[in-house]
Amino acid sequence: MGRSIRNAKLTLGLLAMSVGVETCIRESEETKFKLVCVGLGDKKHEAVLTRMGGGPTRAAATAVNAYVAPLRCPACDNGERATFLHGQEVDGNLVVLSAEDYAKLEASNEVKENIALTAHHTADLAETIMAGKVYWLKPRTTAEHKTYATLVALLKQKTDVTYVAEFAIKTVPALYALGTSQGALFIRELARPECIQPPPIVETTVSDKDLKMAAMLADASVEPFNVLDYHDKRAALAAELIAASAGQVPSEPSFASILLAPSGDLTSALELALKDVEARKIKTTARATKPKVDA
Repeated sequence: MGRSIRNAKLTLGLLAMSVGVETCIRESEETKFKLVCVGLGDKKHEAVLTRMGGGPTRAAATAVNAYVAPLRCPACDNGERATFLHGQEVDGNLVVLSAEDYAKLEASNEVKENIALTAHHTADLAETIMAGKVYWLKPRTTAEHKTYATLVALLKQKTDVTYVAEFAIKTVPALYALGTSQGALFIRELARPECIQPPPIVETTVSDKDLKMAAMLADASVEPFNVLDYHDKRAALAAELIAASAGQVPSEPSFASILLAPSGDLTSALELALKDVEARKIKTTARATKPKVDA
């Protein structure tokens, strides 16, 4: 089960129930590291490390949060990031990886530079959960606008297909799904299956009568969706308060828009891509149906 955060009331019109809010996604412990200062060789730092009980597995070091900025070791005031290594607590000991070993965990240039999409039936991803950040994708050249616009149109038309890819924004690869909004493409991170906390267990049955009435309630509750109705009111209020304190007039919120001009020979590229997919399917089918020869 996830970590309990707070209780709340879930409502739909007059239908209401109390729920407990729990964490759904956990960070993978295997890839969670602390930055560890191994010192610059000065005696003051070495003395501090000796008092901490250094050893071959407890890397004689001071662990600091990997995301503290500016980085600074509390024991020796070392702030040179290149001198820090990565470590994890294992059975009470701080085990540190060498720089060479940690480099093996970083995403390859192939994963950093390519968003290699694979197509899947959307129904097969019904159990996946969105997590992490969302990033806009934009065409880098005018010649790519037509391909970009076609992908946007494809996602709107083929809602039964979802495209996913493994991609690294920085050094850690993550799983992303391709989406479209406001005429543009974006990728949103999906939770790794091993990072999803076990869901709550609900042991009951739903009657056909209750489900029918719930469906009627849902239909009666539907209203047009306007994203502007859900803007961040806290951020807007904060901007107003800051502007008022500074004697300024707050600016109006802006929304992203991307203008596309179709160009380029996309049709030929699509024909080649289709032929490639069909050829790979034929090869896969041939391998699967090839009779086995006994030795």
